[in-house]
Amino acid sequence: MPRRRAIPEPEWEPEKRRSDYRTHKITPKDWVGLPFVADQRFVRYDTLAEWWDPEHLPAIHEPRMKREGPGPGRGGKRTGLPWPRDWDKRLAAVTRIVDQHWVSMGLAESIQPFDKTPRWVRLTEAGLHILGLSWPETPFPTTLKYYEHSDDRRCHSHCINEVRVYLARGGAQVPRHTWTGERAIEARFPPAGPGQTLPHLPDGFITIEQAGKWDILDIDDNWLGSVPLLPGQRVALEIELNRKSYPRLQKEVFPLLLQQYDYVWYFAESEAKRVVATARERYLANDEERARLRIMSLSEHLPHLYVKWAMTPSSSGRPNLDQP
Repeated sequence: MPRRRAIPEPEWEPEKRRSDYRTHKITPKDWVGLPFVADQRFVRYDTLAEWWDPEHLPAIHEPRMKREGPGPGRGGKRTGLPWPRDWDKRLAAVTRIVDQHWVSMGLAESIQPFDKTPRWVRLTEAGLHILGLSWPETPFPTTLKYYEHSDDRRCHSHCINEVRVYLARGGAQVPRHTWTGERAIEARFPPAGPGQTLPHLPDGFITIEQAGKWDILDIDDNWLGSVPLLPGQRVALEIELNRKSYPRLQKEVFPLLLQQYDYVWYFAESEAKRVVATARERYLANDEERARLRIMSLSEHLPHLYVKWAMTPSSSGRPNLDQP
């Protein structure tokens, strides 16, 4: 009986991995991004990408070049490469840092409420702990309306985050400053008891570190004067997407903010801007008081919030977010 020929077993080839696979340690970029996410609670990946940009610039869509020959392949460190400006490349870069490093290290959680739109990230208790913060961990909201940033409605948290980045790059003529977010402001108050609520809080405030000024313009952009900004002064920030009632502005919002802050800056949508401007004229006693309250158009200062690729679908008819 002839002897059967032994069939050689195929040679095992190890799976190709990046050279830094599962060896991530906290980097300078992490020390920039983690505190930003902690301050803002929930952050969309495109905003985090702007924060990591050296000039805090929003993304652009770069034209796709047809590649000749084989692709670059997988793996390899990206140390030394400039931070991308392209929308898709930025989201991919943030995903590598957040999902492959922060999430795997237990520092963060990420979700994608809508298909083909940027993910969101928040820090876990471990992520807050390594920053030395005693704030309680805040889970993601479970309603899709919270994340919706569409033609029908804007996402308030996303707009606040974008205003912070806009000011960080010197927008609205703001000089060098430090930011304090609503989360840090809330932490200064004792926990509210049953039936108690906190007073009206701004969406954040900035403390001026370098002298500057902003210009007062009329409706035709003619210069009417300037308002000085001095080191140590505090400016409350309000991102106003929906109009508040006139009585609330008169009796609650204006008195509280103008009592605690040197100035109040509004970034508002058109209808909310009109109501705030009318209330400023009606309820503030004189021009000196009115000059402390600045009203700006959100769409004029941050037009990239309104481009199609930054929008999400409408959440109409889909009230809840299913999470694993």
